[in-house]
Amino acid sequence: MNPPDLNLPEQAIRCICLGKDCPQKLCADQYTLREQGIQVKLKPKSKNSKQTVKAIVVDGCLLGNKTKKCDGLFIFSQAQKTYIALIELKGSNIEDAFEQLSCTRDSQEYRNIHKSIRESFKHTLVERWFIITSRTIGARERCQYEK
Repeated sequence: MNPPDLNLPEQAIRCICLGKDCPQKLCADQYTLREQGIQVKLKPKSKNSKQTVKAIVVDGCLLGNKTKKCDGLFIFSQAQKTYIALIELKGSNIEDAFEQLSCTRDSQEYRNIHKSIRESFKHTLVERWFIITSRTIGARERCQYEK
């Protein structure tokens, strides 16, 4: 069922994390994406807050095996702003992560989500990309990646 607070396309709704391993193994719970010991969680401040958070599995659910893609995304909505955060969980080979994020952002499925959120809300939509890694990255290497 479509969440009342977000007007998402059906293909995205079926990929929303509902609990542990549901609908995919990448879901640790409703607000957490996890892969090979690396995880990221984004949840509302409280159950009574006017914030909405949805974790959506991209790899193997929203996007099939036909292309490079990131692992998941979060949609975080509050008062006057909604954020879409693309997430790549990476143990190593960080260089590949940038291409995975870029391919996801260029996909029709992602554009459909972006469009539906933009049409649903009259406030600001902010997009961010995140690479979550267990690897230690030195300052010089981090500077290279951030360019």
